[in-house]
Amino acid sequence: MLCQEVNLEIREKEGLMIVTLTDPQGKMLKLIEEETIRNLRADLFSLIEDGDPPWKILLDFHKVDFLSASAMGVFIRFNVHAEKSGIKIAFYGMKPEVYRVFKITKLDEHFNIIQSLNGVLEFIGFFSDPSILDH
Repeated sequence: MLCQEVNLEIREKEGLMIVTLTDPQGKMLKLIEEETIRNLRADLFSLIEDGDPPWKILLDFHKVDFLSASAMGVFIRFNVHAEKSGIKIAFYGMKPEVYRVFKITKLDEHFNIIQSLNGVLEFIGFFSDPSILDH
């Protein structure tokens, strides 16, 4: 099986970074392959380690169809690293089957997982223009 490429589409405004995980060919993402997961980890961590990091990161999961235990581990480590750096992380746009994995593993208790537009607006808090959320 070929390694699925994951792009991080990034939009930034006033200390907020919205990161949408996408496939360059428009396919739904299945975060399964170890090489894909290693590359994703490097890309995510560079958001914090390179340059001037934001103070909030909103990870958009609407194009993620499936993730393995290894991929879950990447998000756990990314969340911990962000917290240590003083950055707030939230996840939104999860499909029910992806959210179920977080729920079953009780990771929903450790992550800020947002299920509604109102929740997203509350997280970003200071915007009068929610168009930054447009895809």
